[in-house]
Amino acid sequence: MGITRNGQILFVVVHRANLNELVNIMVSLGCQQAMNLDGGSSSGLWYRSGNIISPGRDLSNALLIVAR
Repeated sequence: MGITRNGQILFVVVHRANLNELVNIMVSLGCQQAMNLDGGSSSGLWYRSGNIISPGRDLSNALLIVAR
């Protein structure tokens, strides 16, 4: 998860990246601040009505961002 200079919040899912690679990805996306959440087979990304990246296992919890 990262925040750009203009306050845009980015949620980024990458598979098989070490921490240095993840830093480079977030910087290349313009993030000024970033936080690494759980990774590995726990990572997945669902947007609106479609699965973009499937997690590698069943998940018991999720971080949801919804419109009000």
